[in-house]
Amino acid sequence: PYQMITSSGEIIDVLLSAILERDAQGQPARSLAVFEDVTLRRRAERELQREHARLRNLIEGTNAGTWEWNVRTGEVIVNPRWAEIIGWTVEELGVITNQYRADIAHPDELPQTQQLLREHFAGRSDDYVSELRLRHRDGSWIWVEDRGRLITRTADGKPEWMFGIHVDISERKRRDDAMLQLSAELGHVENQRELITP
Repeated sequence: PYQMITSSGEIIDVLLSAILERDAQGQPARSLAVFEDVTLRRRAERELQREHARLRNLIEGTNAGTWEWNVRTGEVIVNPRWAEIIGWTVEELGVITNQYRADIAHPDELPQTQQLLREHFAGRSDDYVSELRLRHRDGSWIWVEDRGRLITRTADGKPEWMFGIHVDISERKRRDDAMLQLSAELGHVENQRELITP
């Protein structure tokens, strides 16, 4: 594409297509050129690039792992952060399926997670949100907040593509557990004091 200045002084984007015709001796005889105004298309492309950059910055800024799930085939596409949260690289994980995600989920949270997904697919919730543990490469359990939304359905209304994020909330869970423990201990001390006081 080229840029041109119109008679009114506006800069526009144009696409130039040209054909060179030759005479019987193979010498250039004439050329035919067509200019197509692609200003609106180029603006839309630039806006899309800005939106992609903004979304990438948001994802990197939140330190979130992203996932895209084809509900029909079970295929899952993840970004490098998603794999990193559980101690792997995308290359090491290879092809990921939703069954793999279920296999690394803690059995205590899996039934509720599946129920929340069913409710979302049935349209009873706008978003899917769950907190669950995933098995890390080293065998430990990592708490994640799992959020997603069904984006498309098949022609017959069945769930098709769902997009979402994982955020590591292990540190927050540790703090919450410590606060609960402290609260329980303080409650126990208070109860003991009441028993001792005449």
